[in-house]
Amino acid sequence: MRTMLSLGRIDTPGVSADRDAVSLRTVADDAVFLNYSPSGWALEQRGRRWTAVGGEAFVLDNAAAFTVVADPTRRLRLTSVRVPHELLPARARAALP
Repeated sequence: MRTMLSLGRIDTPGVSADRDAVSLRTVADDAVFLNYSPSGWALEQRGRRWTAVGGEAFVLDNAAAFTVVADPTRRLRLTSVRVPHELLPARARAALP
């Protein structure tokens, strides 16, 4: 199978979502996602919490467990580019835990 970038779009009510240890084992995905949303959301990953500011790009490592925290009073409109680790420059790969 050829390694490539892929583009996705999520448009959902503001609900939180998890990628847990079970998901990591059953649906392995060694990639990062470059995410863009016009409104803010939060990410909990590796024991930290980050706030993604609306209108700015934010990177998520899909090879590690995470929780996306969305505002329950607003829709989450998220556009994502999936980038497999092997397509990242060596410097970017080295920065991943």
